[in-house]
Amino acid sequence: MRIIGDMGRFADEVLERIAAARRRVDVECFIVRHDRLGQALADALAAAVARGVACRLLYDPLGCRKTSRRYFRALAAKGVAVRRFGWVGALVLGKLLRRPAARDHARVIVVDDAAFTGGHAWGDEWLPAARGGEGWHDVCCAVDGPMVDDFAELFEQHWQQSTGKPTIADYVGAIRDNRRLVSDAPVKDSIVLGRYLDAIAAARRRVWLANAYFYPPPVLRDALLDAGRRGVDVKIIVPGVSDVPFIRAAARAQYRRWMAAGLELWEYQGVVMHSKYALVDDDWCLVGTFNANLASVAFAIEVAVVSHDPADVSDAEAQMLKDLALSRRVDEDWLQRVSSWRRFWNNIASLVMRSANVLLPRQPAALLAKTTTSASAGHYVQDARDRR
Repeated sequence: MRIIGDMGRFADEVLERIAAARRRVDVECFIVRHDRLGQALADALAAAVARGVACRLLYDPLGCRKTSRRYFRALAAKGVAVRRFGWVGALVLGKLLRRPAARDHARVIVVDDAAFTGGHAWGDEWLPAARGGEGWHDVCCAVDGPMVDDFAELFEQHWQQSTGKPTIADYVGAIRDNRRLVSDAPVKDSIVLGRYLDAIAAARRRVWLANAYFYPPPVLRDALLDAGRRGVDVKIIVPGVSDVPFIRAAARAQYRRWMAAGLELWEYQGVVMHSKYALVDDDWCLVGTFNANLASVAFAIEVAVVSHDPADVSDAEAQMLKDLALSRRVDEDWLQRVSSWRRFWNNIASLVMRSANVLLPRQPAALLAKTTTSASAGHYVQDARDRR
């Protein structure tokens, strides 16, 4: 697994691989925009189809609500198979009828024998400012080898589920060189959340995570607070600049309490940070799309690569250190400078998020073996505690 923290380089690598593709290109993404970066993707897919490559694009209508339907129709006219993941109203209707419903927040890219995931999306927010974009910071990963088959299987599962006929379900891939691909559907238990909890509960030295929309569900919050109280080095990077300031405000209302329990809070400076990755001790890391708030856990399909490979953890550490160097630590001086009006607004936002935690309860998955895929039958990744 390679961790990529430069979104210009990430987009260029994916587009170059699509330009060289000979067999297949599957792209699943929550956000696809009709702008510079989105058009670059469209052009690459159209050119691949013209060479005889089978290309598919799966998008979410909520994430793409501002994208003209003409963009997708033009792709389909050029031979790209295009599907949207259901329709936005199905989310509310499904919950009212107690049926599985979700928004597809996953990012899955398969190009021949390579695969990618992470927070990146196909919009100018992720394009470097020097190239006319907004320069958002994100972290993704690239994989090759047998795990690419798991990415292809996961894409196929989501492609079929997009029609609304198969039941939306979790996915757990096979163990591949101490790595595993997992995908979380809001059906009952949260697999990705469960993996976080297993690793944090077993942590002895450090828990470092970066998350763009951090207002953790109570079970994750308590796990982090417990780790901090027992002396684990807990560092959390959140956005100093956010495209969803409401969640940032809610988190800021809790800073003092979290810091009192031993957590270090850092705000990424300068541009929007959209990353979702973590590392624990020296033998666990995760890169994916998981947003650490209960609204996302309850409604969104997420995807993550979980690795116990020390080299992957070392790469994640190197990226985290780069991000910490571009962040400002929250301290008492920072807290004192928050105005009364800002504290009031932060508390209101936090009250709303706490209400969501009550109204949208969701538990972590107890076993990774809960899956509909044959590839994972009989397998269970031991949590970090059992691996020591």
